[in-house]
Amino acid sequence: MTETNVPTIPFPLIDLVPKKETNVRRFLEAYPEYDGRNVIVGILDTGVDPGAHGLGTLPDGTTPKLLNVVDCTGSGDVDVSTQVELQRHVNADADDGSDGNVHDANGNDTAVDDTPTPLTTPLPQVRLGVKRAYELFPAKLRERVQETRRQAFQAQLDRYVVDVRQQLAAWNVAHPKPPTSPEEAKVRDDLQARLDVLLDSEWNDDPGPLYDCVVFYDGTDYQAVVDVHETGDLRNAQPFTSFAKSRQFGTLGTIDQMNYAVQFYNQGTILSLVTDASPHGTHVAGITAAAEGERSGVAPGAQLVSFKIGDSRLGSMETGTSLTRAMIEAVRHKCDVINLSYGEGCAMPNHGRFVELAEELVWKHNVVFVSSAGNNGPAISTVGAPGGTSSACIGVSAYVSPAMMKAGYSMPYHTGTTYTWSSVGPTADGDNGVDVTAPGGAITSVSNWCLQKSMLMNGTSMSSPHATGCVALLISACKAEGIPVSPARIRRALQNSAKRLPNLSTLQQGWGMIQVDRAFDYLQANKDDDTEDIYFDVRVANRSGSPRGIYLRQADESATRQNFAIHVDPKFRPEDDISTDSQRRKIDFEMHFQIEASEPWVTVPDHFMLMNNGRTFKIDVDPTGLEPGVHTARVYGLDSRKPSRCVVFSIPITVVKPMETKHDISLGALEFKPAEIKRFFVRPPLGSTWMDITIRDLRDANIDGESSTKLIVLHTVQLLPHAAYRDFEQQKHYNLRPSQTVVASIAVEDGITCEIDLARYWSTLGTTKVDVEIQFRGVRPVPNKMTLRCGEGGSLVRVHSDLADETINPVAKLTKWLTPLRPKAGAAIKPMGPRDTLPSRNKEIYELVLTYEFTQEEKGSLIPRALGMQGILYESVFESQIMLLFDGEKKYLGVADAFPSFLTVPKGSVTIRMQIRHDDPSKLENLKDMPIWIERKLEKEIALSVYSSREGVMSGAATFRKRVLHKGSGCSVFFGEPASSKLPASAKTGDLLTGNSTFGSADASLPGTGKRPGGFPLAYWIGPKAEKTTTDSEAVEPKDERTPEEKMNDAVRDLKVEHLGKIPATDKEVNSFNELYAKLEQEFSDHLPLRMIKLKYLESRKDRVAILDDIVQVSEAIVGLINEDELALHFGRKSDSEDSAAVRDRNEMKEKKSILTEALARMAMAYADIKTEEAKPKFDETLKKLKAWVDLDSTSKYTPLVLEREERAGRYGIVLKLISKLLSKEVKEKDFVKPLSKRDLLEKRAIILGTLGYSILVEHDKKTRVIACPKAYALF
Repeated sequence: MTETNVPTIPFPLIDLVPKKETNVRRFLEAYPEYDGRNVIVGILDTGVDPGAHGLGTLPDGTTPKLLNVVDCTGSGDVDVSTQVELQRHVNADADDGSDGNVHDANGNDTAVDDTPTPLTTPLPQVRLGVKRAYELFPAKLRERVQETRRQAFQAQLDRYVVDVRQQLAAWNVAHPKPPTSPEEAKVRDDLQARLDVLLDSEWNDDPGPLYDCVVFYDGTDYQAVVDVHETGDLRNAQPFTSFAKSRQFGTLGTIDQMNYAVQFYNQGTILSLVTDASPHGTHVAGITAAAEGERSGVAPGAQLVSFKIGDSRLGSMETGTSLTRAMIEAVRHKCDVINLSYGEGCAMPNHGRFVELAEELVWKHNVVFVSSAGNNGPAISTVGAPGGTSSACIGVSAYVSPAMMKAGYSMPYHTGTTYTWSSVGPTADGDNGVDVTAPGGAITSVSNWCLQKSMLMNGTSMSSPHATGCVALLISACKAEGIPVSPARIRRALQNSAKRLPNLSTLQQGWGMIQVDRAFDYLQANKDDDTEDIYFDVRVANRSGSPRGIYLRQADESATRQNFAIHVDPKFRPEDDISTDSQRRKIDFEMHFQIEASEPWVTVPDHFMLMNNGRTFKIDVDPTGLEPGVHTARVYGLDSRKPSRCVVFSIPITVVKPMETKHDISLGALEFKPAEIKRFFVRPPLGSTWMDITIRDLRDANIDGESSTKLIVLHTVQLLPHAAYRDFEQQKHYNLRPSQTVVASIAVEDGITCEIDLARYWSTLGTTKVDVEIQFRGVRPVPNKMTLRCGEGGSLVRVHSDLADETINPVAKLTKWLTPLRPKAGAAIKPMGPRDTLPSRNKEIYELVLTYEFTQEEKGSLIPRALGMQGILYESVFESQIMLLFDGEKKYLGVADAFPSFLTVPKGSVTIRMQIRHDDPSKLENLKDMPIWIERKLEKEIALSVYSSREGVMSGAATFRKRVLHKGSGCSVFFGEPASSKLPASAKTGDLLTGNSTFGSADASLPGTGKRPGGFPLAYWIGPKAEKTTTDSEAVEPKDERTPEEKMNDAVRDLKVEHLGKIPATDKEVNSFNELYAKLEQEFSDHLPLRMIKLKYLESRKDRVAILDDIVQVSEAIVGLINEDELALHFGRKSDSEDSAAVRDRNEMKEKKSILTEALARMAMAYADIKTEEAKPKFDETLKKLKAWVDLDSTSKYTPLVLEREERAGRYGIVLKLISKLLSKEVKEKDFVKPLSKRDLLEKRAIILGTLGYSILVEHDKKTRVIACPKAYALF
């Protein structure tokens, strides 16, 4: 075929963001002016990039599309509470002879122009803070930036290494023989130390960019300058104010291309750097309302507000705090509709603090709330919270149309369907779960830092914003035509106009595919009916918990005809200030309904009259004649006034009929159509603890001529009370080759209906045919949760086999170690301020901050567990809880939220700060003493011994042997207590070890693992440790030969000295100390501990540098009181440990030696700090004296002296290596003769690195110091 006759196929650009499926195109062609204009849409997501393609302006090209960007998580917060005066000083380079400098958060001078904006004073006050870029960057961006920086850093580091290697080689050439003097060897050692430091892996830990932030008030607004170039010179930087006021945003760096904007909170003490945690939010915004011609979003005329609820610290996970703040901001920004493309499985649908706030947002503040149903299918009842479980939200499932497959996925075959993973209703309490469906994929805008302007994403995260865009179109049209708008009216319009899709159940598609044009027709037809704004709360009144629907899932529930009382309660819009008109409306309210059922097995009354406060009618459900499988029906409440048969309310009914209970079930040969899902419901027989599912591909490559793999999804779910679907589900994906067989062993709860779904993945091409067999197996322990206590010796478990002969081989392992912690006393409850004030009656939210402290014995991983508050989010009674972890220097280590994961912590002190929030402080009051647990993995699993008798447990004999347990029989198994030697060395009484036990064993003649996956829970409570015994001969206690009077006098003296040592070294108390010391000195002139009190007092004074001569004087006096020759002579001979007098003499001499070395060390340190020529030789002389008594280089206490000695000698490599060694472990100031903090060490190292010309390492250390030694804890 030549070029002249190649047919041209236009690319379907318009289908990249699908709109035909919901009739958006047809609607906009009919009403182009109703394109979302005059509508504000809130995007609750990972944040929206203000520089993203298509999100800059409305279709007119001038009006801003993005009204505001708000970080509701706190992950972008910068503490700028430090306030300083901008000082003027002479600068030769400045035209006016002046410039403004402040010390930035990195400890550098930051140049700040004092005239960038109109100011009320020429020298304003400014606030300072710092933000680490890697706290803002998403993981993928951080990895890309780190790699780019690593290459540049390594290139410079390699040059340093080459230079030192050359110096070392030159030294070796010049000194072919071994060094003849210690000084000569030290030159070589210093060069080697430099090389060791440069090659240390520590430099691989990139601190990343650090942004100094300066905030000031210009008389009208707060302004912020962010030093994104890290130059320290902000004179030409552009100040930003809040995005809503200025639409200003900037880019953090050339490499990252991450855009940011700013917000201010708490009277300017908190600066919020607003970035996005993932391109997800920008993509959602693009689907909703991007303005990009043919590739525009659904409602290109709508304006957006970005509410970032995905916390960057948590990899974009939502938190209770961010969700609450987002709903507060949605009201403040007057949003008409909001979208939340987030969700989690929940244990209690439509319950919790979030639900209360969401209902207030929707029904009181008139905001339509659209949310994703979840991506957890194909099994039923897998909808997530809040979109699929909360009545306030419109839950949306995800559909992929033929046009989407063609344009977005480049697929050759096209059959429309919901995506395999799209969550399916109903909720656990029988509600719809899915309200409507919409296209669940698009190629549209993403964040600039992705280095691409668009991307394909799919999920209910994409169908939800499509539905949101449809709602925006409808609200735009209603506003233009004067039609009232309310969440109830919009929801009813969507439901009554949706298009039912073939081959999809109600549980998958809800009311069907949104049809915007038909929904608008409904709104126009009912514009004058004010009952359209009433929300009808429908409940099953005669069932526990008043569920929102009828859900018969267990076998016994569907075995008989049942009667249900349906209570319908009209809900009018709540008001803070109740009016006469609203009360009259409730009094006058009456509606007449025709009641219809969609299926013949549901019997309903013909008519129902409803008044305010609600009424009840009864229906019968007879599922007895239904075939095995899932069946759905609806009871409709139709407005009798309207011939259009508008559904005003409905009651969803779902009935699951399990298959006949058998031990072995063959599903036979199953052939799948494209995207087909086959559902089977079984009731695991009593006694079963797991099932083996065998799947065999029935294709024969030799016959069928096909060798490609076919993606099959196996999904099993059991629903248990107060448990989320995820707690009892398994989902596996198999790429099956022709004739391949796979076996899945899956734990089950006996007697509880289990759904087993097999699905051909939605994008799998070609024919798919498999054979499936299910075999239930069981080894049942009693009890099924074993707890051992210290001292029990062992624990009895009776094991039964109820279904068949099973091989048993009990195994029990402890794998985790949990330690309880109580919070420090004095936790306060306080209001959080305007950022956290609910819009209804301006009710403030309160916080309780609990502080927990513990010591980590070795570097390792742990999970902080707040057992009553984790594992739940949307259904939590409390608004939010979050834990931040810090080391002893306040360095931020990580965060734990509702679903915590392992965090790595260093050896040493660890502090956990936990914030719990609620608007009712009394609820927080009860939590002030709440314990948490620290969970760690055991370094080595502890296997428990297993015995066949109690006698065997006590004797250690008669261990349990593998055996066959025949059907219907049982046996006893005894688990022994773990040996104390195997317990963690630092475990304490009350600590808990957990693990699991298994009882079955693999059998070659049977499929599967031969035992219940995950086993059964096991716990062991640790008791008190055994006292250590020693065989060493104990030293003789020295005999006290003092008289009673001497003992009394010494005790009085010691008490006085002790009291003197407690006087604080403050200016206020200095005179008191001196007076008391003078009196005691006259009385006890030769008492060395008294002199040491004086020395330590001087050392702890804030003005120590000014009294160094006094420190020297006191030190010399102490040394002069000690006979060093006598001391040396005493320690030159061995002491008789069995002689009482000799022991007493040795103890006295040890004390004198300790005081002598302490005095010499402090004297040397004082000489080092005097910094005069006269003091230099005295430092060396004192150090020489000290060296006669202690090994300076091997005792960390004297590290400051060694550092001083080596630095004076110019041996900078040795100094660096010593500092690096100290920094590799926890630094405690009190461990040194002179207080030396981690910050001090890093500052010292930066100075030495600068002296050596290692500029890139100096910069590295300065940033590390800011990160490792902050002045305050990071903000929540």
